[in-house]
Amino acid sequence: MEKLSNLLVKLARRLFTDTEEQERFIQAIINPQPFHPCILWCQDKPQDTPFIPIEPTPWQPGFIERLSLSEKPSKHNLHTQGYFGVA
Repeated sequence: MEKLSNLLVKLARRLFTDTEEQERFIQAIINPQPFHPCILWCQDKPQDTPFIPIEPTPWQPGFIERLSLSEKPSKHNLHTQGYFGVA
C-alpha cells in the first residue's frame, strides 16, 4: 500500500474527530468515485434532446439533469448556443 501523505492525515484529523469518518474521508480523496456529468437548463428544454438522463437524486431540482458517464454535453451544439451549462 502506498504511504499516505502526512498532510492528508492531519487534515482528516482536523476535520473529523471520529476515526471512521477520517478513514472514509481519506479513502474518498485517494480513491475518488466518478461522477455523472450534469446539465443545468438555462433556456426551455427542446422537445428532442440528444441526452438520456439517468435517475435524479431526491433533492435534485427539475432544471438539472444527470447524464450517463459516457455523455459529453459540453461538446454539443446546444451547449454552444447557451441552452444549458455543464457541471
